[in-house]
Amino acid sequence: MIAKPTRREKDVALLMAARGRTTKIPKSAPKTWPAMLTGFVEKKAIKCGKANCKCAGNERHGAYFYLVYRQDGRRKREYVSLSDLPTVLLACKVHRDLQAQLWQGRAAYQRALAQARALLRMLSL
Repeated sequence: MIAKPTRREKDVALLMAARGRTTKIPKSAPKTWPAMLTGFVEKKAIKCGKANCKCAGNERHGAYFYLVYRQDGRRKREYVSLSDLPTVLLACKVHRDLQAQLWQGRAAYQRALAQARALLRMLSL
């Protein structure tokens, strides 16, 4: 026996037909994160904006996690699902560790350059 379509399914079918579509739009593939990410992960509790909701008072929904980073001078925020949270946290840590190594390398280079300049000054006298 074939089940009757629900009213919602009929409405969706009508809307899609009106837009010239005959099939449903496939869901997008799951988000894949790179091995290294700039920025940090922010934990945020949000308000939904409904008048009768618990968040209209002091209580908020969540905790939701967002990756916060800068792009073209602007602050961007991207939602991170709970299943992706460990991966994103690790990717941010990898980037911070690499930046720390680069700063240490720059400091060593500046010390070596200062010593070389001092040696050149001594030799040129």
